[in-house]
Amino acid sequence: MVSLSQFARAGHHSVIPVTYPARHAELVSEAALAGPKDAYVEVDLAAARVWFALVTQGLAAQITSGTMTRAAARHTPGFTATVTLTAPNAKFADGSRTKTATTGAAAGWLAFAPTHDLIAGEKVSASISVTGVPRTCFTLYEEGAYQRVVTPLSTDLAGPHTAGQDKTVWEPKLTTEVAATMADAAGTVVDKVKAEAVGGSQWSVQEWADPDQTKPKTYFPFTATGQVVRSQTPQPVAKTLPAGAVVLPGKTTSVLQGPGVWETTTVALPTDAGSGWYALRWCLDKADQGVNAKHLPDGGPFCDDYYSADERFAVPMTLAISSSLPDQHRAKGQAPDDTITISLPDEDDPSARRLWT
Repeated sequence: MVSLSQFARAGHHSVIPVTYPARHAELVSEAALAGPKDAYVEVDLAAARVWFALVTQGLAAQITSGTMTRAAARHTPGFTATVTLTAPNAKFADGSRTKTATTGAAAGWLAFAPTHDLIAGEKVSASISVTGVPRTCFTLYEEGAYQRVVTPLSTDLAGPHTAGQDKTVWEPKLTTEVAATMADAAGTVVDKVKAEAVGGSQWSVQEWADPDQTKPKTYFPFTATGQVVRSQTPQPVAKTLPAGAVVLPGKTTSVLQGPGVWETTTVALPTDAGSGWYALRWCLDKADQGVNAKHLPDGGPFCDDYYSADERFAVPMTLAISSSLPDQHRAKGQAPDDTITISLPDEDDPSARRLWT
C-alpha cells in the first residue's frame, strides 16, 4: 500500500481504496497537512543561512514579512527541494551554489558564505523549487472501516527571495602628508592624501575582475575635502580645533580612487593668510559623496587630526632691516652709537604680515 504523500508525489489522479484501519491515523495526519502549498525560501544575512520549507499557501509571505514565525507555520515534510543562490556574491559551505534537500516538519537551513565583504545595498538572493506538490487539497472520505483518498495532479512550486545588506562595511581612515614645512603667503602648498579601510572592512567595490567576485577591479570613488587652519602659536596634535586656531575660508577637494592610493593636490593659500603656524586637515563626509554617500557609515565626517605631524607648515615673516650711525666721529675708546631699525617692508603686502621665525 502507498501512503497519501507517496501517491501525491507519483502524480496520480484517482481514488485509492485503503483497507487497513491501522493506517487511518496516518492518513488523517497527512490530509491535515494537505492543501495548496507555498515553497518558502529566505536569506538570513545575519546568520549566513538560507531557510527553506514547504508550507501552507499564504504563509511564506507572512514569514518573510515578519507577521508569522517559521516555527508557527504549518510545514509539509518529505518533498524534494532545490535551493539555489542566484547571485555570484555567495556560495554554500561546500563551494556550490545549488543544493538539494528534503523539506521537514520544521524549516530547514543551508549555510552560505559571501565571496567578499558585502557593501551597502548589496544583495544576496536565493530561489527554491519543490517538485511533485499537489495543486489543491487532499480529500479523505471515511465509510465505516474503509477510507478513500482523492488527490489531484501534482505540480512544481518555486519561490524567490532576496535579502539586502543594510550595514555599511567601508570604514575609512585618512592619511595625509604635506610636501614642505615652509610656504609663502598667498602661495600654494602641495599635499597628498589617501584612505584605507579599517576595522576589518573593505572599500566598496564597483566592479569585480573575476566571476566569483573575490578580486576587485575598480572601486567606488570618494571625495576628500581639505581645509587650511592657522594659528599664531604652535599647536599640538588634536581631534578638535585647538584654541587660538582658525579655519580659513575655502575648501580643496581630492577624489580618492581606491585603498592606499595617494592623490596629490595643490592647495592655494588665501591671499590674506598672514603669518602663522598652518596645517591642512582632510575629511570624508557623506554630504560630499552624492550617490556614493550610502557606502559611508552614519556619523562622521571621518577626518585626520588637526596639526598632525605630517601636515604642519609655517609662513615666515619678511622683515626690512636698516641701521644708521648718527655720529661717525668718536674719541679713542668711545663705543659707537648705532641704530638698527626692523620694520615691515610694505604694510599693504600680505607677505609683510608673516611670522618672523
